[in-house]
Amino acid sequence: MNNIGKYGIHPIYMSMHCGIALIFSLRLFLFVKKKYEKLVLLFLNLMLFFFLLIYARKGPIIAFIITLVIVSYLDYRKYLKYNLLFIFGLTVTFFLIPTTRDRFLELTKIQKTTIDVTSSSNTRFEIYKNSFSLIKKSPFLGYGIGDYQEELDKVYQNNAPVLLNGVYNSHNQYLGFLLIGGVLLLFTFLFYLSQKFNLAFKTNNTLLLSILVFYSIMMLFENILERENGVIFFSFLINFFSLKNFIRNE
Repeated sequence: MNNIGKYGIHPIYMSMHCGIALIFSLRLFLFVKKKYEKLVLLFLNLMLFFFLLIYARKGPIIAFIITLVIVSYLDYRKYLKYNLLFIFGLTVTFFLIPTTRDRFLELTKIQKTTIDVTSSSNTRFEIYKNSFSLIKKSPFLGYGIGDYQEELDKVYQNNAPVLLNGVYNSHNQYLGFLLIGGVLLLFTFLFYLSQKFNLAFKTNNTLLLSILVFYSIMMLFENILERENGVIFFSFLINFFSLKNFIRNE
């Protein structure tokens, strides 16, 4: 991860891509007819699931499970009981693996971040707390996309200097929008999302709905629209399936 130059990618983004690929693959599995194609697809899905276990990132796992539950209810209600049993099995599998289990158990041990005691959950707790304190000072206009990180670092300097050891943004896209452009920017983005959700429901486009649900949840844990690995996939997939509906309707 650290020594492969331009091919390096953060595990949380790899986990996101794996989650989206699994959601697409499960849908595709219903349409392939040939036995060998189903076997190949099953093998690929097992590989993707295996990598989710290796990366052990809480956000993508939570988003993946919730998306599966919602899609199962909306699109495969006839088999809902079996789907929920399958999803429950996946969830149990995540918790049986020590690495993923330990990461989720971090949530029960959150404490003030210090030089000696840090975890991803502790770090995020401190980031969110400091982000909220900064938002309160300028809730309507924010600080601008070019200045908000500098302002956030000043808050870290006063309240949690350990966070200055890395470049930590708000690690929550919704908080990020509040810091950049205040309530106006956040409401604009939420309106955009609501329009896309409405389109997905109106046209019964489960794949578009899956993408929206998955990324909306992921934005609670990561500023995915402020990094290339996030915004490119988000923009492409949302626009592709929205355009598909538009063409079909025309």
